[in-house]
Amino acid sequence: MTALQNTNFTEHLVTSIQWVLPEVALVGVACLLFTLAAFQVKRSVAGALALLALVGAGALALLYPEQLTRFEPSFSSIDPTGAAGFLRWFALVAGFVYVLVNWHEAGSETPGEYFACLLVIVAGLSLLGRANDLVTLFLTLEMLSIPTYVLLYLPVSSKMGHESAIKYFMLSVLSSGLLLFGFSYLFGLSGSTNLTVVVSALSGATQSGSTSPLALVAGIFVIAGLGFRLAAVPFHFYAPDVYEGGPTGVVAQLALVPKVAGFVALAKV
Repeated sequence: MTALQNTNFTEHLVTSIQWVLPEVALVGVACLLFTLAAFQVKRSVAGALALLALVGAGALALLYPEQLTRFEPSFSSIDPTGAAGFLRWFALVAGFVYVLVNWHEAGSETPGEYFACLLVIVAGLSLLGRANDLVTLFLTLEMLSIPTYVLLYLPVSSKMGHESAIKYFMLSVLSSGLLLFGFSYLFGLSGSTNLTVVVSALSGATQSGSTSPLALVAGIFVIAGLGFRLAAVPFHFYAPDVYEGGPTGVVAQLALVPKVAGFVALAKV
């Protein structure tokens, strides 16, 4: 029985890796760019590698179509169904556009780090649509946030630019703390981090009339944590300063990617 369980686990692990192979490729090229940045890679080389990585990720998505025969929602932390395919292609196309838009803002001193951060953001947005676990969901949201701190800081040398990066960093850390606090309550109420199990547990409690007040507390903290990413009222007060002081290309990315990610995360939770 143990051998059979190990075999099933191995097969499931291989299948799950195939479901996220394009995103793994993007992160791999991002690591390569971070390494090349230590040797002062040229902007043309770094940008070309980023564009090739996005095209290669699209090719991998076409070459390895998702087989759902082994998909078990209550077990898997990766969900390739629903809007996951659409969000992957949306992220790849948006990433290609953002590389071109940010070509000159990348500068000549730090283009490797700049384009590497963009690739991590694209991979995070794509993985967000496949997250079926609270831990996976949080990690993908951080893959969007942490590189954005760097992108806000790298191309600017003005005090206003530095102020925008610090404000976004501090408030993003606060929103992550609120989100994790809400997730901890969801885990405590359901006994699992799997989103399918969490939804089933809370739905069953609601139908039986035994919903815990802590479920409301969890919902409030989760909505508050994601509200910062959406810049939704009343969590929007940081947006004017960040948008005014940030580089144009990064602000264009901030105006779209965190909003899409926030709505997707809300829809999942």
